[in-house]
Amino acid sequence: MRLPLQFLSLAFLISQHCMAQQAIEPDAELLHTGTEYVKVFGPTNGTPFFPTRNNKGSVLYHGNMYRDVELLYDCEDDDVFIRDLQGQLKLRLVREKLEGFEVDGHRFVKLRLLSPEGEFYEDLYNGRRRLLIQWQKKLSSDQRASNEYALRKSVFVLEHGRIIPLDRSSDLFGIVPQRRNEAKRIYREKRLNFKKDPEGAALAMLKDMESKGW
Repeated sequence: MRLPLQFLSLAFLISQHCMAQQAIEPDAELLHTGTEYVKVFGPTNGTPFFPTRNNKGSVLYHGNMYRDVELLYDCEDDDVFIRDLQGQLKLRLVREKLEGFEVDGHRFVKLRLLSPEGEFYEDLYNGRRRLLIQWQKKLSSDQRASNEYALRKSVFVLEHGRIIPLDRSSDLFGIVPQRRNEAKRIYREKRLNFKKDPEGAALAMLKDMESKGW
């Protein structure tokens, strides 16, 4: 599947914003222009939220960068919400106005890969190729799991509009098919383990490949 690469990383947007930033702070009222978050879920099912130790982060919203914002990411519905003016964590930010956010060291960008409205992906690397993760939480259909929320991730590389899913170590070697044997050697020499750490293995391989000009 080939897709247009009219995507801006959060890092690029942040740098552009900082260059154009004026002496005044962003209008705080613009940050509180979402809709009420009214989703109901049972405490025995867990939560639909992306797991974090610290919910403080930043959002790029209405073209403004807001820092030190308390937020939660619902990765079942792909929504971000913050505290409203009354201090309740129930204000859903408008997707069309939200270009990206960061929470607990995880940087997310909005890309339009699956829908015109766009989806949020964790941006791990942005070079000649991009390494991305789509996080999703779904209620388990396994009766033994008591219908609890289960966190799943899809790791993939985006290259010239081509999506390369990374489901196993052999997928890493197929990023540059003509260098497959060399990629296998690098994987062994670095003692990578895709099964235990898919993000770390993919990141190490991608950086090494691009440093060699592949």
